Amino acid sequence: MEEGERVTANKAPALFDQAVQAYQYALQVYTKADMPRYWAIPHLNLEEADFAAGRFNNCIQETGIVTNDTAAISYIAVRDTLKLACQLGVGDKGAVLEAEKLLLSEAPTVQKSRWNSSGAVHVLSTSPAFEKGRTSWIALFTAVQNGDSAGLTAALHQLEPFMQH
Repeated sequence: MEEGERVTANKAPALFDQAVQAYQYALQVYTKADMPRYWAIPHLNLEEADFAAGRFNNCIQETGIVTNDTAAISYIAVRDTLKLACQLGVGDKGAVLEAEKLLLSEAPTVQKSRWNSSGAVHVLSTSPAFEKGRTSWIALFTAVQNGDSAGLTAALHQLEPFMQH
């Protein structure tokens, strides 16, 4: 996936497809029944791979698979932030506003996670879908990575004008 984020646009899709396949293989080992917390991580990786590849509808579908009882608390805001961005990517304003409300409610409990936002930040830095409010999008993903409740809340409020129009 990291290679796909660094190469030219014509080479990236094949690399993202390879990443998706690798994460799907991981799900054969990390099953929900045997290891629900580990099972959630490949799903979050699939969500991020779809986000990075601009497959926003697939990303949204993936976010519905990992529930709060299967994800570590430090990954819940990661899942929901990716979902918010993917919903904006498909232009679903109603879902975007609902996702924003959910993230605002989660802000007090956000925790630093092992998730690295650099891939998502690269997408946010280059994708036309996030041109409006780009700095605030990057601030949001960085705050989620760092478990920064105040930064998450501030970034969401800065993004409100872009999410409502």
